[in-house]
Amino acid sequence: MRILQLARDYSRRRVAFGRRLCDWPLHVRTLAHMEVETRGCLALVLHIVSLLGRQDAGVAGDRDTLLLRLLTPICKLYTAKRAVSVTSEGLESFGGQGYIEDTGIPRLLRDAQVYPVWEGTTNVLSLDVLRALAKSRGEAWTALTSDVTERLLPAAAAIDSLRPITEKVKNILNDVGNILKKQDSSLEVSARDLSFTIANTYICALLCHHAAAPDADDEDRTVALRWADREMAPLLARRRPDRADESRDELRLVMAGYETDD
Repeated sequence: MRILQLARDYSRRRVAFGRRLCDWPLHVRTLAHMEVETRGCLALVLHIVSLLGRQDAGVAGDRDTLLLRLLTPICKLYTAKRAVSVTSEGLESFGGQGYIEDTGIPRLLRDAQVYPVWEGTTNVLSLDVLRALAKSRGEAWTALTSDVTERLLPAAAAIDSLRPITEKVKNILNDVGNILKKQDSSLEVSARDLSFTIANTYICALLCHHAAAPDADDEDRTVALRWADREMAPLLARRRPDRADESRDELRLVMAGYETDD
């Protein structure tokens, strides 16, 4: 969030080609993308905090417990990766000033880069997501889909523009659920895509739910709509029958030119 605040302030002061950066629509769109990412991640983090609070207070229900177990590794891996990409984009918005150590801005990127390592690498956390789903014998997935549905349906009923989002998320969850039921051995190599798909769809539900709240403003609705416009299901986008030998091809690609005695 710090990098976004700095970039926003800088855009009102820096003049390029006769105009302030904030007067260039392309630059503003880049900042808007950073803002949407930041708000989405914040919504997920605060929801995890709420679940933890309920657990600590001894009032968490079965669904709360299942969601906390499943969403915790998802929150860690997703927000960590997004922190790096948003901070890098923000650094770039300063041009050369963002790269010079004296400004203190490069430190923000280094501080962000530690998250995908310190919180557990993305792949390790993705495998933990698979464990959470497997050990619950489908209950965690049921809890997730039920919670998403309960958040989206009232939002769609309150705001017409959110109705298509409800259908989109519903279709994604149905398709992902069918994949999980098959218990395909190839799901392990797709664990990262699965985790990002769950993160995207759950954050979408949180943002839509918030956008339909009585105290929500136009910016809240814009964030929800912008979030839903993205490709939310990398698991479905990359999972095709003609990619059965993809892991073997990837190993050959990575090891090309590498000589070993093994």
